[in-house]
Amino acid sequence: MIQGYVKMSEDTEHKLRQKLGENFDSALEDVLKRYANLIDRKAALYILAIDNGIIKRESKHLKSFSEHVPENSSVSFEGVVERVFVPFESKSHKTMRVLLADGAGGELVLVAWDDLVDKLVNKRLDRGDRIFVRGAYYRNGEAHAGGYAKVEITKKDRVTPLSQVVDGRCNVAVRIVSDINIREYVRNDEQKVMANGWVEDMTGRVRFVAWGDAVDFISQAKQGDVIRVRDGLFKNGELHINSYSKVEINPDDCLVLTRASNLREGLRAAYSSKIISVMEENSNLCCITRSDDRDVKVVMLDSAQRGLVGDELSPDIDLKVAAHLKLKSLIGKVCIFSGVLNSNGIFECSRMHLD
Repeated sequence: MIQGYVKMSEDTEHKLRQKLGENFDSALEDVLKRYANLIDRKAALYILAIDNGIIKRESKHLKSFSEHVPENSSVSFEGVVERVFVPFESKSHKTMRVLLADGAGGELVLVAWDDLVDKLVNKRLDRGDRIFVRGAYYRNGEAHAGGYAKVEITKKDRVTPLSQVVDGRCNVAVRIVSDINIREYVRNDEQKVMANGWVEDMTGRVRFVAWGDAVDFISQAKQGDVIRVRDGLFKNGELHINSYSKVEINPDDCLVLTRASNLREGLRAAYSSKIISVMEENSNLCCITRSDDRDVKVVMLDSAQRGLVGDELSPDIDLKVAAHLKLKSLIGKVCIFSGVLNSNGIFECSRMHLD
């Protein structure tokens, strides 16, 4: 008997026979085949009752692979692929095992069956990809999934520009361009919390909404911060961030560019533009950058100057002189500037490099 489900009533089989009539036996046999005979008749009856709306299915969502899972229970989970094993094909079935990690030290083996094997192979499932599974069957310490389970795959680190995002799960890297509003609300007599604001990249601007556990994390960010969202959900023109999403704030390996015309006072940003002139004003090293939508005056802060000339500058060489010469050599080249637009409309650059 499947543990973790609601108990099957004594008349479940009777109800199924009434509903399915002469198709009962063949339907039951189909369920047994679907689960590759990993379940007994009573379990198959239970699943058939779920499929026909006689019993409401209960599924355990695994937040950690270290959780205790009742044998023969239905489970839903997400994880990162650690290893993909070679598919195995017998006379009647095809299987493939995938080792998943939950990011907290827990591991779980997913056993894919038949058509799902083909789907994973066609998607070129690889180490680092994230996989979402709903309605798998837990047995002997492994999660089994076939055509009855819902499986979604998000390829590792593939970020989609906002202008190309379509409804469904997505990975995006964006900059927060508004205050983050947090509010509480009541649903089903439970106190809940949500957050919203606006984010943008070079290609577009959208509203984001964070729910549940994601609010605690997103509330640590602020206007001007870059967030990389893996496994967000895009729907109705909004980016939804929930407990299934992974959010990184200002990751070192992630740069989100802004159009020069969208630079805002006091808001940290990065933009790409061509250097057209270099000068010194009021003891500051400056340059003028030009892009299709705006000319911007840039003042090079010490950190940007050091980034230009390197850390091994001889102590008898003036930093500004060396940086000035280097910057002049970049006239006509497109560079990326990171910093903040001040109240005078001048971009204070803290870091720059060639595009």
